[in-house]
Amino acid sequence: GGVMGMCQVIRTVLTRYLHLNFGTLDIAGILYYIVNLPILLIAWRKIDRRFVFKTVCAVTSVTLCMSFIPIVDVMPGSDPLTKSLLGGLITGIGCGIVLYMGGTSGGMDVVGIILMKQGSRISVGQINLTANVILYTACALLFQLPTALYSIIYAMVLAVTVDRFH
Repeated sequence: GGVMGMCQVIRTVLTRYLHLNFGTLDIAGILYYIVNLPILLIAWRKIDRRFVFKTVCAVTSVTLCMSFIPIVDVMPGSDPLTKSLLGGLITGIGCGIVLYMGGTSGGMDVVGIILMKQGSRISVGQINLTANVILYTACALLFQLPTALYSIIYAMVLAVTVDRFH
């Protein structure tokens, strides 16, 4: 979901439809870093530098992990609903803890924090949910509808969990 999901969609379009080959490198991680740079520059001016430093560390870690660690199905045979619920819950807990500790993993979380600092009543989870609904609508059009629907379930669980922990 969010910026990472957008980067994964771009990666999939580049590899599946434009037949570009990046070898074992997952280009989504590098795209994630590139997309986060302007967001972090805005955060540098709108939020404090300590927050941005923590976020740069997290974005760099996510980029390296996404780019070089292969994706493994840790729950083979499980139904997609279970994976969506557990994935949203685990990711939401992790993101909520990072937010609670004064950092973020980048992307839409930073946008949400900027809006909150400016007095908006929109929560980080609501920002993520809105971005994800738009993203998953595009996924439904580009890919398979069931995958997009399970992704929306994931996004809703993630949004609620992030807000509860944050």
